[in-house]
Amino acid sequence: MNSPESKKLVKQRTENVLKNKTHTFEVENVHKDGRTIPLEVVSALINLDGEKVIVSFQRDITERKIAENNIKKLNRIYAFISNINKTIVRVKNKNELYSNICKVAVDVGKFKMAWIGEINKNKVEVISYAGETGNYLENINIDLNDKTRSKGPTARAIKTGFYAFSNNIQNDNAMLPWVEEAVKLGFNSSIALPIIVFEKTIGTLNLYSSEINFFVQEEINLLIEVSNDISFAVEYIENEKLYKNTELNLIKSEKSIGFLPKIQLILSGQ
Repeated sequence: MNSPESKKLVKQRTENVLKNKTHTFEVENVHKDGRTIPLEVVSALINLDGEKVIVSFQRDITERKIAENNIKKLNRIYAFISNINKTIVRVKNKNELYSNICKVAVDVGKFKMAWIGEINKNKVEVISYAGETGNYLENINIDLNDKTRSKGPTARAIKTGFYAFSNNIQNDNAMLPWVEEAVKLGFNSSIALPIIVFEKTIGTLNLYSSEINFFVQEEINLLIEVSNDISFAVEYIENEKLYKNTELNLIKSEKSIGFLPKIQLILSGQ
């Protein structure tokens, strides 16, 4: 049967056929099991035994729509990667980097929400976020030592050093501590990608989508590239910090050494 929107559309298209003789358009039919099926309809006005008759042919275009949606998803993720790399080149402060990454994930990658957290005494502390958060992050409380609150994607990614995801949050037992707020915000899929610095996982980039089964291998492979780039950028920032600290300590040491001859002169009475 036609969805309410499609019924209105069919009426409009019928008027177009009567006016232009042929018309091609798309509608959505609702299957008896509740599934929505996209259809392409080709209609033509013909003369049959002296009467004007509209003849229509329709075909299921589900596969085409899936392919189109996948292309859109990939294009968004490629744009996301490109903007992340521009951010990495430009930003040299870790917290600013995290903030920009989350913003790009939502604005360019079109994720519903993004956040970055780091490990702090066996818990995950939220550092930056963007998008629709509601009370989700306020009550997230990921404890790496807790039996129930350490089963979600974030804790798994931290413990293993590999990505972890949930493609159906509402029906995933591992997401039970967070499912109520996730449903309110329309989160149906999420992924956690490890941030690894000096061969140690320090935190994760977490992304949320409104689509069930959003994270498939092709997209995941691209997102792994993103997390690797972020890890490299953070490691570079930390190295720069270490270098500057070492340089400052050397300068202090040199100044201290410079006082030694004067001290020796005083002690020798010269």
